[in-house]
Amino acid sequence: MRIVTDSRPMDQPKEPAGDVLYDLFVHVAPEADREAMVALYRRGNFGYGEVKKALADAAEKYFARTTRPPC
Repeated sequence: MRIVTDSRPMDQPKEPAGDVLYDLFVHVAPEADREAMVALYRRGNFGYGEVKKALADAAEKYFARTTRPPC
C-alpha cells in the first residue's frame, strides 16, 4: 500500500492512462475489471486505497492462475 499517488481530492475525476496503479492493474486484471476501473477513475469519488486493494486482489488471482508448481 506504499505506491505513491497524486494528491488530487477524492471527488475529482482522474484519467487512468499514466496512473501507476492503473498501469499495473491492466497487466493482471481481466478486461471487464479494467473497464470498471476506467469508469471508476473517470467518475471520481474514490480513494486510491480502493484501487490498491483491487490491484492486490487482481494480482493474487492472476498469479494463482498462471503459477504452476513444478512436476
